[in-house]
Amino acid sequence: MTDSLLKAALALLAGTVVATSPAHAVFELQGPTPRAMAIGGAASALLDDASALYYNPAGLASLSSTNAAFSHNRIGNFDFLSHSLAYAGFPMGKFGSAAAGVRTFMTKSSQGERLSNEFTLSIAHGFTVMEDVHSSLAVGWAAHMHQLGFGTSAGTYVPATDSYVDRIDLGSASAVGFDVGVRANLEGRTFLSAVLRNLNRPTLGDTDRIQLLEALTLGAAYQPYPDVVTTGEVELRSGEAPSLLRAGMEYRIVEMLTLRVGVGSEPARFSGGARIAFGNFVFDYTFGDHPILPSSHYLGVGVEF
Repeated sequence: MTDSLLKAALALLAGTVVATSPAHAVFELQGPTPRAMAIGGAASALLDDASALYYNPAGLASLSSTNAAFSHNRIGNFDFLSHSLAYAGFPMGKFGSAAAGVRTFMTKSSQGERLSNEFTLSIAHGFTVMEDVHSSLAVGWAAHMHQLGFGTSAGTYVPATDSYVDRIDLGSASAVGFDVGVRANLEGRTFLSAVLRNLNRPTLGDTDRIQLLEALTLGAAYQPYPDVVTTGEVELRSGEAPSLLRAGMEYRIVEMLTLRVGVGSEPARFSGGARIAFGNFVFDYTFGDHPILPSSHYLGVGVEF
């Protein structure tokens, strides 16, 4: 019992500080893919693959082929804090591109029992509204269907059987959040973006309602050469939550190897990673530093058709 309580307390601490602001909200981890985390999270203006459904659905308009990916990490390298993500996107010709994904963020006890679980099912669509030889403008929307579950209570311990009885289901709650985004492509080298997250102001619960994070993200990316791109963004959050600054860079050393680095604020942190491509398969690794938690390692694998 003591071990379970200790892990629950550590999980609460991790949940409080792992996100990018001191006041953590549920479902604040949108969908941290290894690529996005490696560039400090500054992904809203850059991403144009299926993972754009989590950062800026307008980026899906640039999707040129069907791709799918899976990633997993243990936050702070704790075995009881696991985060998994799977998503896929496909072009639809003149109708733009669509994507869908599932995400779980789970805390477990020492016996492997679920203490809490965030589950999100997402769908998104992005399409081009204007294009000429020098520039283009795309818009997109995403719907995220969230469910939050709390498992069961500890119950009453029975020494004779070394078990717990009278356990109570702590219930669950659900909500749907909508995002909209725009992405401008200027001369194929400069990219500007704006994303409104949870614009419908979704809440969880019936009595003690939990307000999901609302934010406006403004981003820019610049690609001076085909193999180098820099990116940055500012996220303006609702209420008293502080604004966040993020920046990152990618450098493709050779066709099969890309290196990434990033920084972020609130709290100040550093990240880095690499992408290795073999034919249609892509392997991603990211190292994420944190001033309070131990470092995190993100692993991902993807395929393009």
